[in-house]
Amino acid sequence: MDVAANATSLSAAAISPSDASPASSAAPASSAAPGAFADCVDTEACPDKLSGSEFEEVRRHAASGDEAYKASSDCAAAQRHWAAAMRIYAARKGCGMQRSAKSKIHSKQAAIALETEDWADARAFASQALDADDGNTRARLRRVRALLELGQADALEMVSKDIERIKADGGTLSKDTVDRFRALVLAT
Repeated sequence: MDVAANATSLSAAAISPSDASPASSAAPASSAAPGAFADCVDTEACPDKLSGSEFEEVRRHAASGDEAYKASSDCAAAQRHWAAAMRIYAARKGCGMQRSAKSKIHSKQAAIALETEDWADARAFASQALDADDGNTRARLRRVRALLELGQADALEMVSKDIERIKADGGTLSKDTVDRFRALVLAT
């Protein structure tokens, strides 16, 4: 992949006014693409599957985190609720919609880390979201932003791949993201 060509081709990409805020990051549960969880063919036998009561507890914590954030932009309370949801997963990925929910929670954690300018945590949370659901465009956008803020030249290839995937999935990039990517390319 030609990173410099990617940077110059960005001007042809659609540019949105800004990346999505965490308050608007909830997407319908049915938004996962068919086949997105192909490794979970038999969800009844899936070793990564949460029980029904565990998944309800995850949903309860996720909703409490969302409410805490929306009600007062209380980042700490939201992160506590979302961290509690992640503890339920432990080392399991979840199956089907459980993976999608896990990905969305990690993506929201990445959004808050971006807001608080904790770039390393934002990168980590966004990467965890993508580990759970590789099709999570918001998590990919958030990882790109974190990588660009970190300004690490060694991350240039990952940023370039993420941008290519965002464009391929029909996503948009903010003008600021495009400008930062170009600056990173020129600096290397």
